[in-house]
Amino acid sequence: MDTDLDLETECQQHIWMPTSLTKQVISHMFTWTDPPIPIEELNRKAESLATRFEYVKEKDRVDVFSFLQLLMNVHAGQIKKQTTLLRVLFETASKDDDVLVDTEKLLSLRELHDILKAVYEPITVRETTHLYRDAYDMLVAKTSIGYAPPGITFDSFLFAAKRRGLFTQIRRSRQKGETEL
Repeated sequence: MDTDLDLETECQQHIWMPTSLTKQVISHMFTWTDPPIPIEELNRKAESLATRFEYVKEKDRVDVFSFLQLLMNVHAGQIKKQTTLLRVLFETASKDDDVLVDTEKLLSLRELHDILKAVYEPITVRETTHLYRDAYDMLVAKTSIGYAPPGITFDSFLFAAKRRGLFTQIRRSRQKGETEL
């Protein structure tokens, strides 16, 4: 029994999808983004990945792996922009005379709620309180400062927001058209 694997021949299998389907996927995934992604530009990038097949009905097809790489790069860029926006809001909302923890400004529950209301209007005080509590618990566990800090840091907020699925919640509501930002 031959167990040697020739990676050159064995790993050359591709999964192809029609370019019309790539356009539908792009439209579904990125029409809600803020700031909006130029959909036509993304469609052109996807089409540039296309290979022509003469023996199938829809001749132009895209390698699924390459297409997923393109989508993940765009998504990662959106997440980076979102984090930057939140950091700016966070820094703007925190007062200059606030206590610092590891050179980061602290934010109160009220300030956090104001930021979240600006970004995601349907958020309730209860949801904000849960986020704040998780962020606070993470901050206290992470730092050994010997006292209870009077607020949360941006990093502890990001941890809590990811843990509670806040960003996914915001994306879903924008896809449904519940909020405008």
